Amino acid sequence: MAGEETFQGERATVVSATTAQLVTGIGRVCRILVIAGAQIDVYDDTASVNKIFSVAATTGQVYQLDCPVRVGLRVVVAAGGSATVIYSGN
Repeated sequence: MAGEETFQGERATVVSATTAQLVTGIGRVCRILVIAGAQIDVYDDTASVNKIFSVAATTGQVYQLDCPVRVGLRVVVAAGGSATVIYSGN
């Protein structure tokens, strides 16, 4: 049977107590795996505007977002926090 391989996320980046611009332009945020709990905010932008996800995360949580971004993917993790972000984009 012919088919097309599908996947979710081609990259993984650990974001620890900082702001990370992971993608500029079109992409997709797939999952967030919380390593150390803290406030986590995700933006579809290259600045901290146009928030698409926000949570006071606890250690061990996994968030399945599967959300497209058009302008960029920016992730902000508050002090003391750390998370692995699975995403696609440039």
